[in-house]
Amino acid sequence: MKKIFNTIAALIIPVIVTMEASAQDGVSTGPVPEEANLPGVVDKKHVPYVVTNNYYRDYNAALPDTWYVYPQYSDSDSSDWYVYSPSLVSGMPEYYIVHFDSSGTPHKIIYSKAGQKMTTYKGMNPNSNLPKAVQASLKKSAYKDWKITDGREEITRNSDKKKVYKITVEKGKEKRALYYQQDGKLLKDKKE
Repeated sequence: MKKIFNTIAALIIPVIVTMEASAQDGVSTGPVPEEANLPGVVDKKHVPYVVTNNYYRDYNAALPDTWYVYPQYSDSDSSDWYVYSPSLVSGMPEYYIVHFDSSGTPHKIIYSKAGQKMTTYKGMNPNSNLPKAVQASLKKSAYKDWKITDGREEITRNSDKKKVYKITVEKGKEKRALYYQQDGKLLKDKKE
């Protein structure tokens, strides 16, 4: 009996130690639980430690936040790195998005699972001025007579500090999201 107990203990203890070490390192050991996949929201306890640690280092840990999983992201110049959909869910997330408000300003930050900050989305209040080149382009566009809504964001890619401005405009029941570079070039016109 003692021999069986020792054999079982010898098999189980290394597994427990390995699991504990992985948890301490903040390494995800498996997919996000199924209940966390509704509709992209994930419990903070399922976000790797390195991600939450970097977030709390950069921002106030006392801020209420909501976390989302994000299956893929590209920050290359050729893709729509500035557009994302938090409803995209994956069992093995590569990226995490945190939503929070700071001094009444909404923020969304994309982090890689390794804790690297990829992109920051910062809401702009209606009194915030858009860059002059963006304002000029909008005044010359097909949307010059459309109403600018409160849906404005300054989007910054962390790798090169490139900025894009999202402006939501509406006319009647139609709504569009316009993405401009700082120099006023329209990058994307997306139906909302």
